[in-house]
Amino acid sequence: MECDDSWHALLKPGDADNFFDRDPPPFELTESFSPTNAWWLSELSRLIYKREPHDRQSILARVNMQETPAAPDSDFALLESRDPSRDPFAVLVFRGTSELRHVFVDLLACPVEWSGRGRVHEGFRDDLDGMWSEIERSLASTRCRLFYTGHSLGAALATLTASRTALKRPPVAVYTFGSPRVGDAAFRDTVQGQMPVYRIVNHHDLVARLPPEGGLWGYCHTGKLYHITADGRLDTNAEAMESAGAAPTRAKVLWLRTRAAVGLFGPPEELADHAPVNYVARLAGQCA
Repeated sequence: MECDDSWHALLKPGDADNFFDRDPPPFELTESFSPTNAWWLSELSRLIYKREPHDRQSILARVNMQETPAAPDSDFALLESRDPSRDPFAVLVFRGTSELRHVFVDLLACPVEWSGRGRVHEGFRDDLDGMWSEIERSLASTRCRLFYTGHSLGAALATLTASRTALKRPPVAVYTFGSPRVGDAAFRDTVQGQMPVYRIVNHHDLVARLPPEGGLWGYCHTGKLYHITADGRLDTNAEAMESAGAAPTRAKVLWLRTRAAVGLFGPPEELADHAPVNYVARLAGQCA
């Protein structure tokens, strides 16, 4: 699979038809970081952008997986393996958004209380609350070993869900792709230590630098960082990426919005790196 730096790949990832276009290596039932699992879960995080469950189901059948029915237009899905030769597992995957107003996370996203355990982004919390009863029903329907995942907004929702289920039924691991910052240090501590969280960031992905770190509101990332470098390597010693990953200025955001609105050129690197297909393409080389 090749990287795709077009607006269409960024804004309409569900239009793709090249899901699982290779013979996938077996998913690994491990809590340790697995490049193979990162590739699988990045592909499932891309697949959830397809809105029709029927379309997803036909693709999942190629890799011996099945989707548990949820409410129409749900922004998440519970996927279970159906390979009789291997131990079963399940994936709770959350959809991100392809709307530009959400790609540019609000720089003034005021944090709010999170169940007495730190503070989180209000919009992310409200999104999760709106679907929580359906999520609980889906989780109650499976006894398989669970993994949580999502891209962009979906990554934020997966992280919040991990916090909310940490004491009763924590997942084996959480893999996020292009995640914005979700909450403060007290929130982060409700997740880290309870389960492994692997936060994968593709090169210069803008969304992974928002909302701004620290300051009055104290936003910080959750999980161990795995940075995909320009040449497609996974950098597990990524302090340099963190220190260079300051949030863009308001002038920079205004320029990016203007360029997006005009639409005469391809997306700048900071946005192209956020496209779900570019996570999948670059991670594919890690599990060959």
